[in-house]
Amino acid sequence: PLKKILFEADTKDEIIENLYPNYKRDLICASSEGDCLIYQLSPKSELAVICRFKSDFHPKEPCQRIAVFNSAGDKIACGGDDSVIRLYKLVDDRATGKINQALIHEIRSHTGPINGLDFSIDGKLLCSASDDKTCRLFSVEKGDLLRKLTFGDTKLSYKFFSCHFSKCEKYLITTQNPDRGKAFLTFWRMNENMDPVTTVNIADNPVSAAVMQREGLFIGIGTSDGYAKIFNTRHMEIDSEVLCHDMVVKGVSFTDDSRALVSAAPDFTYHFLPNVRPEGWFSLITKLWVLSMFLIWLAMFLKDKLF
Repeated sequence: PLKKILFEADTKDEIIENLYPNYKRDLICASSEGDCLIYQLSPKSELAVICRFKSDFHPKEPCQRIAVFNSAGDKIACGGDDSVIRLYKLVDDRATGKINQALIHEIRSHTGPINGLDFSIDGKLLCSASDDKTCRLFSVEKGDLLRKLTFGDTKLSYKFFSCHFSKCEKYLITTQNPDRGKAFLTFWRMNENMDPVTTVNIADNPVSAAVMQREGLFIGIGTSDGYAKIFNTRHMEIDSEVLCHDMVVKGVSFTDDSRALVSAAPDFTYHFLPNVRPEGWFSLITKLWVLSMFLIWLAMFLKDKLF
C-alpha cells in the first residue's frame, strides 16, 4: 500500500499525464494537452515546474502524447497528435533555477499521431511509435530518418504503441495494436536490416500503457480491458498478469526496487502486481535437493554429537 507521499504538486483542474523520469537529474516530464511540463524534485518534497512550453500544434485539439529525456537529461523529445517529433536541448538557467528549451530538430516524418519515443543508451538514436502503423529510427545529431519498420501484412496491419531500446543495445522492443483484438510485442535486432527476432502475443486486447523497468529486465504493460502484466525481456515471455481494473489501464510504473508493477485507471484505483517469476520445475527440484542435502548433513552432525 501507499503509505507516505514523498513529492506532490497541486495541479488544480489541470490534467497531467504520461510522466517520464530522469533519475540522473531528478527531473520528471509530463503532458498537459499540447504542453510539455518539466518538474524538479525539490528537497521540500515538492514537485516544482521549472519549464513549460508548447510542444504539439495540432490545429483543432493539440495533445502531447509522449515526452522522454535522454539518459544525460540534457535533451527531450516530444510527440503527439500533430505527428511531428520535436527535439529540444535543455539549458539550465542558474539565475532563476529554471530550465530553458531550445529546438534542435522538428522532424516531420510520421503521418499519424505519435504514441511512443525513446533514446538509445548512447543518445545517438531516437525511435518513435505511431498510429500511422510505422516505427521509425532517426539520427539525433541530424534528425535524418534511418529506418522505417512495419508489422503485419496487406490484410491486417498494426499501429505501433510503444518502442524501447534494450539496455544491452542489441534490440529494439515494440508493442503493436490492431483496431481491435490481440496485441503483440516484437524484438527487432539492431543491425543494418533490423530483422524481427521474435514476436509474442501479449494481450487479447490493445495495449494502453507500457513502461520499461530501469535496468531493462522487464516491461510493464497495461491493457484496454483492465489487465496489468509484467513481460520478462530475458526470457521473452509474460512472467505475471492480473485483471485488476474495471476500466482501461492508463498508467504503469515499476517501484524503485522493481519488486512490483503499479497500475492505475481513470476510476482512481491503483494496483500492485508483485514482480515474482513463477517457479519452474527445475528450480523447485534444485531447492528440494539442497534441502535434502542439508537435512542429511544435519542428521549426521547430530548423530556424531549425541552418540
